Amino acid sequence: MNRSIVSKYLYIFSFVLVIFVDFLSRTMFVEGFSILKNVSKILVISACIMLLVKLLIDKHSKIELYTILILIPILSVIIFMTKTYYTLLPIFLLVISVRNINLEKILRIWLFEIIILMLFVSVSYYMDIIGETTRVFGREGDKIRYGLGYGYSSFSANYFFHFTLFYSFIRREKIKVLEIIALFITNYYLYIKTDTKSAFACSVLLLFLVSIIKYLKLSKQSNFLNKYTMLCGFIISLGTLFLYRFGTEVGELLNTLVTGRLRLADKAWDEFGITIFGQKILWVTENQWMSEIEYDYVDSSFLNILFNYGIILILLIIVGYYLLGKKKLSNNVFYTLMIVILGIHCIYDPQLLEISHNPSILFLGYLITGSDIIYNLKR
Repeated sequence: MNRSIVSKYLYIFSFVLVIFVDFLSRTMFVEGFSILKNVSKILVISACIMLLVKLLIDKHSKIELYTILILIPILSVIIFMTKTYYTLLPIFLLVISVRNINLEKILRIWLFEIIILMLFVSVSYYMDIIGETTRVFGREGDKIRYGLGYGYSSFSANYFFHFTLFYSFIRREKIKVLEIIALFITNYYLYIKTDTKSAFACSVLLLFLVSIIKYLKLSKQSNFLNKYTMLCGFIISLGTLFLYRFGTEVGELLNTLVTGRLRLADKAWDEFGITIFGQKILWVTENQWMSEIEYDYVDSSFLNILFNYGIILILLIIVGYYLLGKKKLSNNVFYTLMIVILGIHCIYDPQLLEISHNPSILFLGYLITGSDIIYNLKR
C-alpha cells in the first residue's frame, strides 16, 4: 500500500471517529453510560495521532508548509486558552490535513454516518435503551419539546437540517421530487416533536429554493454571496446585539423574536468580554433547580466564537469563507445556496464550528493546499 492510500485512509478513519465522538456527546448515551466519556477521549486522541501521522507522511509545498507552521502556534494558543483539546484540536488537524482528500467523498461519508447515527439514536430512544432528557420543557402554552434521545430538544432537528443542507448540496439538480418530499416530511416531524423553529424554517426555505433552482434550471452562482455571506452574518449578529445593548425599541423587538438570544449575548458581553485568543467559558446550558444559577449560553455561532475563541479565530473563519468564495468550488448555484442558508442559520444558532453539524468547515483546508478537488462533484 503506497503512501498516498495510507494517507487517505488515515484521514477517513480519523474523520469518522471525530464525527462519531462529537455526535455521541450530544446524545443521552453519554448520560446513561458514563464510561463513554473516557472512551470518547481515547478515540479523539487516536484520531489526532492518525492525523499527525498523515501530516508527516504527506508531501507539502513550501507555501503550504509555511502556512501550516504559521497556523500551528496561533491555533495552539487558542486551544490552550480555551482548553478545547478534545473539540477544537481535532477540527484544526482535519482542516490542515486535507491534502489529497476529495471532500466530495468526505461529505458523502458524513451524510452516511450522520443518518446511521440518527437512526441508531431513534431506535434506542423508542426501545427505551436511552431515556428522555431531563431538559424537556414546554413553550407557548403546553407544547412539549422532546429530546428524542438527544441531550437537548433542538439537537435532532438541527442535525437533520444540516443533513438536508449537505444532501441537497451533494445531489444538486439530480435531486428527485420524492427526495425533497421525504426531507420535508422528516423535518416537519422533528419540528412537531421538538418545536425547533429556526431549523425547520431554514429547511423549508432550502427545499423551496432547491425546487426553484431545479425546475427553472438555474445555474449561475452569486459571487457576492459566495464571498460575503459569512461576513454579513457576523455583521448582522453584532449589529442586532448593539441595537439591543443601546436599548432601542428595534433591539427589544428583535430580542423577543429570537426568544431572548440578544439578552443572553448582551449578558455574555458584560460578563466575559472579547479577547484576542479566546478564553475558557463554562456555559450554563440549563436552569438549575432551586438555585440562582440561570441559563447562560450564546446561541449565535458568530458571537459564540467571538466570546469563546476570540477575535483571531472568528477573523480566520470569515476571511477563510471569503477566500473560498473566490475558488472554483464555489462556481455553482448550489454552493451559493448552501453558504447562504448556512450563514442565515448561524446568525442565531451555534453550529458553525461543530464538525458533526457543519463539515463545510473542512473546505477551509483547500486554502492551505491550493486544491479544488470538490469541484469534481458530479453534475
